[in-house]
Amino acid sequence: MGRQPRRVRLAGLAALAVVLSACGSATTTTDAGEAGRSPGRSQAPSPSPAPVPHWPAQGCATHSRSVIDYAADSHGAPSRRAAMARYVDAGTHVVPARRTPHGEPSWLVVKDDGEIVRAVYVEHFDGGWLVSGVEQCSG
Repeated sequence: MGRQPRRVRLAGLAALAVVLSACGSATTTTDAGEAGRSPGRSQAPSPSPAPVPHWPAQGCATHSRSVIDYAADSHGAPSRRAAMARYVDAGTHVVPARRTPHGEPSWLVVKDDGEIVRAVYVEHFDGGWLVSGVEQCSG
């Protein structure tokens, strides 16, 4: 009975040695990605990442937020995009805002350089999608 724990320990060490030796080195390289490519063709550049959304550096020391309330039987838009349409100016696009703990989901209306024009809060109710609030710079 005293030999069984020793055998288990030896078997465990042997298994560990096999696993570690099978892992090998992670520094090996292959040319699998290069094999199918013609020598004269260059790879297309990857698109640059979108700028991180940010509030304007000047003129935006304070924000104002409107809270919009609706009657119980209000009918909203059929989609989130349709509900937000009146808040999205020409030359801007919508990106999801980063969620914060216990914060309501919002969408950012941003310019191409990442400057935030406004944050729009949209919720889905039985009657469709409704804008529940808008936040923007007030000075």
